[in-house]
Amino acid sequence: MTQAHRFFHTAGARAILSLVPVLFLVMACSPFRPARIGDSLSGAILEQDDPAIVKAGAPAYMILLDSMIAQNPDDAELHASGTKLYALYANAFAENEEQKRLLADKAEHYGLTALSLRLGKRSSPDAPLDDFTQDLSTLDRDDLPLLYAYVLGQLVWLDAHKTDLAALTRLPNIQVALDRMLALDERYASGAAHVWSGILLMLRPPSLGGKPELAKEHFDRALHISSGRDLGAKLAYAKSYAIGTYDKPLFDRLISEILEANPHEPGLTLLNVLAQRQAKELAASAANIF
Repeated sequence: MTQAHRFFHTAGARAILSLVPVLFLVMACSPFRPARIGDSLSGAILEQDDPAIVKAGAPAYMILLDSMIAQNPDDAELHASGTKLYALYANAFAENEEQKRLLADKAEHYGLTALSLRLGKRSSPDAPLDDFTQDLSTLDRDDLPLLYAYVLGQLVWLDAHKTDLAALTRLPNIQVALDRMLALDERYASGAAHVWSGILLMLRPPSLGGKPELAKEHFDRALHISSGRDLGAKLAYAKSYAIGTYDKPLFDRLISEILEANPHEPGLTLLNVLAQRQAKELAASAANIF
């Protein structure tokens, strides 16, 4: 996914809390721009190459962002930053399903609020499709960070509530939002909308509306956009399409490329490291998959 982007460049003993006083010093010495600060926090974390540091320290930033959002409830961009941080933690570091749901619920709430603030009215995950489509038509390219946050929050929520079949009723609205992202700028966040569209198309079998060949086109387009540097896109391709269609040669190639790649990439480092960790687990279980 990838907007999701400078934390600590050296892994070592520096704890995340040591940066908080520095943050407040910067805020005191410069114009107060909470949205920019929130985005910088999310971006800094995504530059980290040690997931253990993020897992240990990110909660302090989550509390800080919660406080900033509470003080600036009408700041859509700040809500979008909160979405990214909570979604990341829910997906990568939640210790159990209950914690994952709580974190995903927060990400979903922040993402929905970000979009609602831009639209000027409270939106709903199950809003009538025609009305929602019309609302999204008012968005322009500058609104992509908010639309991205909305979709990210919805997808993380769906993953955390995957045992609830009623949750799937959100899929049409999510797809409409993805279509709008693609229309505004298919390259945004390294082609995240293509990756997410590919995943959604693989959720259902062809008999129920799934379109594996179209999903493949989305994944291939995402890899082209990021020049293959977004390892998370390759992982999604392998987990969703290659496994879903039992294409072992493609699976083997993608997993090999992920494991052999240099994960350090501006805005993608942490996500790439996490993708490599998951790729190792998939490689070890391949015999049980195919």
